[in-house]
Amino acid sequence: GYFQCYNSEPICDQTEFFHPNGTCVACPACVPGEELSEDCGFGDGEEGICIPCEEGKFSTETGVAPCRTCTQCSLLNRLEKKACSPTSDSLCGHCLPGNVFSRPDCFSNSFLDFPSCSAALGFTPDC
Repeated sequence: GYFQCYNSEPICDQTEFFHPNGTCVACPACVPGEELSEDCGFGDGEEGICIPCEEGKFSTETGVAPCRTCTQCSLLNRLEKKACSPTSDSLCGHCLPGNVFSRPDCFSNSFLDFPSCSAALGFTPDC
């Protein structure tokens, strides 16, 4: 067989893009409340810039991770104690009236340990 060698570009890691000068360059790190305008890593993303998280999303760390969707407490049948902001998720409180925690844990002192609430259906878990 006959093989022709090509000058291949370096393989960039998960947080690097391939620069036109032939090197791998670290993706920009965005501050909390921001994300990159395009995915960056493994050689792609040289055009990416940091932009604010869109409404209903947040990020808490500096880095290349995309913004995450805010928790919707109402979908968990829970009261919203603190609204979502670009730098923090929503904080859900107690169950909405007429609901109880789906998985009652009699050994827990914290209602935050329960992911969601469901209709009480006429009974209250007794601990």
